[in-house]
Amino acid sequence: MVVRISLILFFSCFIFACEEDPKDGSFEADSSLIDESRVYEQESEINRSIDTYWVENQIDSAHMYVYNSEINKNTGQNGYSGDVEILDDSMVFHPYVFTDLTKALNYAQISNLQQRLKFNTTYEVMYGADCFNPHHGVVMWNEKHEIIGHISICIMCSTSKYFPKALGEIEMDYWEELAAELGLPWQREEIMDLIDSRPWE
Repeated sequence: MVVRISLILFFSCFIFACEEDPKDGSFEADSSLIDESRVYEQESEINRSIDTYWVENQIDSAHMYVYNSEINKNTGQNGYSGDVEILDDSMVFHPYVFTDLTKALNYAQISNLQQRLKFNTTYEVMYGADCFNPHHGVVMWNEKHEIIGHISICIMCSTSKYFPKALGEIEMDYWEELAAELGLPWQREEIMDLIDSRPWE
């Protein structure tokens, strides 16, 4: 009798802690009922898997760059053989980086970035553009000063490209906030004014 009552209570709690997804009729757990000790487990279940690359590779240092990806694409200048990414396949920097607008992330910012890469979240993009002209890049090194990853970001069109390829994407709000924290331009007007005022850098 005790076992039967316990089972009834268990399934009753499960039913009330879930709600039906109107899109496909499946049931989804109410995250407000999941205790804090299971936050990462919940994230893992939602994202299907944890990005093990960023579990195994610790970021020792990272820099955020501002650059003009819209001029002289793939010209071979500076040995760069890519298109618009902050680094090409040989880890050569894009030739049009604004060197005075390069900022190092502090320890807290690096830790935050590492966590976001480990538990990379796919999210619904409400709007976007077909073009990809990134103006921000983040490059990450390990303690041996080896490049272990880089991200090219177009905040204006809400698009980013990861190396190595990520399981999901970090939301654009994070990149906007990081650029603002570092004192870098990120709003469309700021970026366009920068490009117009310094066309040959």
